[in-house]
Amino acid sequence: MSYPDLIASGQAQKEVVANSDFIAVRPAGLYGRKLSTTTGLTWGYFGGILPNSYASIADGTVLLTNTATNRIEADEVSGAVSVTVGAWTGGTKRRLYEVVCAGGGVTSYVDHRVAVNTQLVKPFGCFTDNASQPIANVSASQLITFNQTMYASNLTKTSSSRITIDNAGTYRVGFHGIADATGGTNQHIEVWPRVSGVDVDNSNTRVEIPTANIEMEVSASWMITFNASQYLEIATWGDATAVRWVATAAGATPTRPAAPSVHLSIIKAAD
Repeated sequence: MSYPDLIASGQAQKEVVANSDFIAVRPAGLYGRKLSTTTGLTWGYFGGILPNSYASIADGTVLLTNTATNRIEADEVSGAVSVTVGAWTGGTKRRLYEVVCAGGGVTSYVDHRVAVNTQLVKPFGCFTDNASQPIANVSASQLITFNQTMYASNLTKTSSSRITIDNAGTYRVGFHGIADATGGTNQHIEVWPRVSGVDVDNSNTRVEIPTANIEMEVSASWMITFNASQYLEIATWGDATAVRWVATAAGATPTRPAAPSVHLSIIKAAD
């Protein structure tokens, strides 16, 4: 950017120009240390507008622990500020300040707020299900369910099958599943996205399962434009009730992680 309005040494009402400059860069001050409310073990911070959700965050304070290293964090979804004296929490918690306290006050601190501005850029989510999901009825489609939220930022799982998109934009939606059949030959399974109950045109993926007990990897990806508060569902259909999305439990000797039946990833690509 260009320089802010400069203040000349002989200029009248210098405070007007200075205050105007500070107001112009106020977004960069989100969660910044607020001197007037910081005293002893009380840490004050500035509020502002949370990126992506545009939620209004009020100025506030948090209580620090004496004789400890305090790590101040903000939840990227709600904007709530919290303190931990252990390791950084990670996940949806973004680093703000690392504050060392002793003798009833702050002795030093490190500003980590760059993480707030760079990591709150794009909503994203990852959802899985660790149960098998058989085709229940060949005369009707059904919704795939997700019982685990691995990560979510500005996306909300509002039911077992429904992901609500908080912010309008175009999103990359990726699906991965393992399909098999408990019997029969040359059977099929299909999967496609729905937005607020409406099938997305030209989005179906169809796979043939040639014989029973053969696991097939099914992957699909779509670019979908959402309005704010619309929701995403993943629909499926099979031509036999022997067909299913199959989960595999964690293994041993050697230890191996579980394989979910389905995996869904969502990330915002453009406004």
